Amino acid sequence: MQFFSQLKINGLLLDVQGYFQTKMNILEIHCMEVISLFRNWKYEEVIVEELAFIDKEQTIYLDSANLVIAEVSHNQIKFIHI
Repeated sequence: MQFFSQLKINGLLLDVQGYFQTKMNILEIHCMEVISLFRNWKYEEVIVEELAFIDKEQTIYLDSANLVIAEVSHNQIKFIHI
């Protein structure tokens, strides 16, 4: 489990504090509150080409593989590698 203060997704830098963990091919993000950008994607399969977690201006996780947003709740986002 690693903590982050910023999330970069497809070139868009967002201030979202939380932590993430990986399980097999699933990436789970837990944050204080899921921003509306992700809520809009709740029922769609959105390809994520670039995903980075940044803490104190250092990239602590970077994934350039295609990911699909599989599940969104009030404080959790699940991505699946495809």
